Amino acid sequence: MVHKVKLTAIPQGPLKVEGRTTLVLPGGRAEEKDNCYICRCSKSKNQPFCDTSHTQRSY
Repeated sequence: MVHKVKLTAIPQGPLKVEGRTTLVLPGGRAEEKDNCYICRCSKSKNQPFCDTSHTQRSY
């Protein structure tokens, strides 16, 4: 079965991932997600996921 995934780059924010996807984390561990936000500012304490740290940083 093919799942549709939509990626949206939020201006001065994270990458929004909509749809069922498998994210392979450093070390090879895989996580299944239905929707998530991926950090683009590198400040998140919950990498690779966004924790809204970008609100404290200018791009």
